[in-house]
Amino acid sequence: RMLDGADDKHVPLIAVSAHLPDEAPSRRRCPPRPTLAIAVSVACVLPLACGYTLGYTSPNLERLSADFSPPLNPMQRAVFSSLVNVGAMASSVVVGKLTDAAGRRISMAAVAATGLCGWGVIAEA
Repeated sequence: RMLDGADDKHVPLIAVSAHLPDEAPSRRRCPPRPTLAIAVSVACVLPLACGYTLGYTSPNLERLSADFSPPLNPMQRAVFSSLVNVGAMASSVVVGKLTDAAGRRISMAAVAATGLCGWGVIAEA
């Protein structure tokens, strides 16, 4: 409503487009590219892998400790558990610089490669 009462019609707060759906200008739709699906999948898997890495040490400390000839003492267990977090803090600085210098794709590939190497070492241990 207008403040002076001259217009009694309801005025919408959000402007509505003048085009109806059937009058909308046609756009050429491109089929999704496979590389886009792969990039989105990789981008979604990296946070999942980070969560698995952070949650790996807690339930497996007892079993890992039993595998060593003298079992790990509490200090060694704490160091093992905290190394993932220390590595995450240190890598955030490195990956930030790498992303600025080389780009997102190369940075994601480097992070994925180092993650695969780390999990490979854990699997072989």
